[in-house]
Amino acid sequence: MSDRDALRERRRVLLLFAISVLPPFLLLVALGLVALRNDEAALTYVEQERARQAAEKARGRLLAALERAEASVFAAFTPSAIEALEAGGPQAEATARALRDEHPLAAALFVLDGGGHVLWPAPDLPFLDPVGVPVPNERFAVSEGQDFRRLAELQALYDRAVVDQRGGQNERAARALRVVCEDPEATPTLAARAAFRLAECLLAQGRQEEARRAYARAAAAEEAVRDDELGRPLRSEAREAIVRLANEAGRREEAVRALNEFAQALLGGGLRGDLREDEWFAAVARAAALARGLEEGELARRLGQRSEQLREVLRWTRLVEREAEALLLQALRSPGEPRTHVVAGRPPTLLSCKARGEDGRPRLIGFRMDPERLARDVLTPVCAELSTNEGATVAVLDAGGEVRAHGAADEAVDLAGGTAVKLEPLPWEVRAVRPTAALEQARRNRLLLYGSLIVLSLASALVGAAATIRYVSRSLELARMKSDFLSNITHELKTPLTSIKMYGEMIAAGRLRSDEKRQEYASHIVREGDRLQKLIENVLDFARQDSGQHDYVLAEEDVADTVREAIDLFRLSAKARGFDLYVDLPPVGALPPVDLDRDAIVRSVLNLLSNAVKYSTDRRYIKVTVRREDRALIAVAVEDRGIGIAAEDLDKIFERFYRAGDELTRGVSGAGLGLALVDHIVRAHHGQIQVESQRGQGSVFTILLPIVEDYREQWPPPEDPDPAQEEEATERAGSA
Repeated sequence: MSDRDALRERRRVLLLFAISVLPPFLLLVALGLVALRNDEAALTYVEQERARQAAEKARGRLLAALERAEASVFAAFTPSAIEALEAGGPQAEATARALRDEHPLAAALFVLDGGGHVLWPAPDLPFLDPVGVPVPNERFAVSEGQDFRRLAELQALYDRAVVDQRGGQNERAARALRVVCEDPEATPTLAARAAFRLAECLLAQGRQEEARRAYARAAAAEEAVRDDELGRPLRSEAREAIVRLANEAGRREEAVRALNEFAQALLGGGLRGDLREDEWFAAVARAAALARGLEEGELARRLGQRSEQLREVLRWTRLVEREAEALLLQALRSPGEPRTHVVAGRPPTLLSCKARGEDGRPRLIGFRMDPERLARDVLTPVCAELSTNEGATVAVLDAGGEVRAHGAADEAVDLAGGTAVKLEPLPWEVRAVRPTAALEQARRNRLLLYGSLIVLSLASALVGAAATIRYVSRSLELARMKSDFLSNITHELKTPLTSIKMYGEMIAAGRLRSDEKRQEYASHIVREGDRLQKLIENVLDFARQDSGQHDYVLAEEDVADTVREAIDLFRLSAKARGFDLYVDLPPVGALPPVDLDRDAIVRSVLNLLSNAVKYSTDRRYIKVTVRREDRALIAVAVEDRGIGIAAEDLDKIFERFYRAGDELTRGVSGAGLGLALVDHIVRAHHGQIQVESQRGQGSVFTILLPIVEDYREQWPPPEDPDPAQEEEATERAGSA
């Protein structure tokens, strides 16, 4: 069978195997993937349903905790506490502070009447009511007994001074303004305006001390006065200017005194008629800046603190006013029950209100929840308890996804996934997250199961394919080797038979006239007969080896003597072919004996010598060496300088029927059985055969045979003593 036919046969077998195995395998993989996906979906659904149930239960528990907290706060709103808040003043402040201290959840309180008007908080504002503020800006305010004509002249003089001031004529404007502000016929408003403008003109001329006195005259006005152009509050700005001038002049004590008077007027309501809300906060901010510049830290802190407190009260009051209608409508739906109201914003404001009217006066009481307290003191304990009992992490998240409360032991809890439900009426949501360890373990188990089945199926298919290919390849290779063997053995048998027949016919025909020729032809017939006999013996040995019927008779033999017998049989053939045969053998008895079958070892050595002859070209050199390799082995080496063996063939040359695939080897006749027989014989003797070869340099085949165990430590063994000498020595010892 040719290599092309063998390759075609392999492909055909592999294709048949693939057609029979691949469709069921692919179907198994597809079914496994579908089952894995279905199991994954089922596990996910079960975990989500458990998380949803945990979230629903958590929502109920959290709302119940919220209701208890609200009821606790509303219990503190006794009729006496409500009356105190309605009354206002220090008693209301003390009552509100006591309620907040007792119930930290209530960050701020409120009380509304039935019409939605705020009864508490009612701040005492140190500035004008922002709605309907009258602006004292009249041009004439004539009191009884005043001269109308003189007042008109003073007003005209003031108007010309204002024009001169705008034109940069500050000195002339200052003379006119001084006349106006010092004239007793001028109204307080006109006098204050003239004094303020006089101070500005004097400052422009660098006359700070005179300007300070003019500002003091404006600040001492008996009523609120505003600028006639921009409507600025003159009394407040004059006080502030006095502080600045004293500070710039280096008179710190005077500046601090003036600043304290200015701050007292701002905080105590002394300038309530002068300032609107925005003007008051701006004036307080400037006064605090002046205090910091004068290193009056306590005054600056007091101003800032009062400003922030008032801002917070105003924000809270206006929020309640804005939401009053919604709060009242909500309370009417469930009178006497706490209702949570959410005011939109960032963050949203949480209000809790309740309607009361035991005394016949309808009231709506409530408070603003502190979201941090609510999360920490009310929601977090419930989340922790649920997380422990439900086997799921329960958390409360706001609209932005920020965690408000959770029951996990680890602060860096991962709340990705899970199931969320709204925590109405709070603007938050409850999220329950089941631990992923169990789900991941179930996923891994199923993935491992289905993956193992698929991998096992694939491995089985691959192993089957590999075994099939190997079996087919081996069968094809064996068929090829047997075909080569039959071809080679036929040729090997035919060659000596042809020679024997030819020489026999010549002798039988009597064509030989000399005895020398007849002797020569007879020698050829004998040599070819030996060759034929050797070939037949190899074939028979191979047949016995293949059937397991070959038995070797082992006996203690001298290896050197056995090898010498093989060399004697081979020497004539080597000489006839022109080979130089070198022998390095120790004397008989120099080496320990080996258990061997003498005929089998002789055939093995002859096979190696025959191969050395066949695979040598022009360098006809053979060397045989017998030596002790170590304490347990004796080595028989056959060395030649022939064509050598390629590295890729070294592991295969001892296989049956194998012959190297190059042209030099293929050109040498042979059946491919010699080395296989040698290997079999050596292994039957519990030895091994080694080969060292280099292409084009020759080969060395070494047979290693084990020494008889009794002779490994000492050889030769000690001689047995002579019995007569032992008896004589015993008699001598007795006589002594």
